Amino acid sequence: MREMWVKRHLSVMDAYTTPSRFMIEHYVRWGLDRDKITHVTNGQRDYSLGQSIIEPRDSKRNRFGFFGQMVDNKGVWLILRAVQILRGEGFTDFTIEINGDNLKYASDARRKEIENFRREEENLDASDRLVWFNGSYHVDQLSQRMAGVDWCIVPSVWWEIFGLVISEAWMFKKPVIASNVGGPAERITDGVDGLLFQVADPRSLASTIRRASTEEGLWDELVAGITPPASRQIMVDGYMAVYGEAVA
Repeated sequence: MREMWVKRHLSVMDAYTTPSRFMIEHYVRWGLDRDKITHVTNGQRDYSLGQSIIEPRDSKRNRFGFFGQMVDNKGVWLILRAVQILRGEGFTDFTIEINGDNLKYASDARRKEIENFRREEENLDASDRLVWFNGSYHVDQLSQRMAGVDWCIVPSVWWEIFGLVISEAWMFKKPVIASNVGGPAERITDGVDGLLFQVADPRSLASTIRRASTEEGLWDELVAGITPPASRQIMVDGYMAVYGEAVA
């Protein structure tokens, strides 16, 4: 009944847009008219303008950051499990900054897992800590937070339709390590402008973190491959073209 209701309303539309191309096939299989669907990328203001990109403390590129909501689908728990794996293997030459909040919206199981990890981590001596929880942030603080990391991790366990945090990372020339599904897999070319790992697999993420921390020249190679994200004007132009064609 719900599907019938939604499709009946959508049937009167002249055009549909989606910010990712992979979603077009899903909508077509569901029953929408392919000829009515257009890909229009998301664009946004470049928060890096006028901001200097701070170099790391030394030649190592072993500082990682998560930016986003601490809910189940965003996969912050996956990062923590990867840290436990690496710590168990004796590899601790890296740090991870968790930037985000809204843990209250996570499921009980995930919230308890993250809270337990955080409590144990904060009881360690500073020299032994690998993960730092920095809390929520305003967009005006993004430059400062991005300056503290070399890599941005997007460990989502669901289809991110686009992934705005990828655009934000690229603004500041930070390569992204992401799950190999959905929007991130469409936007990131593995080994060219970022790295992909097997979705929902903490061992795959742990291996990728170790590689990113230790492989000489990898960070510079990926930074060179980053293309600046689309501007708001590009997005507006895309929508105007769709509207103009539909009206014509």
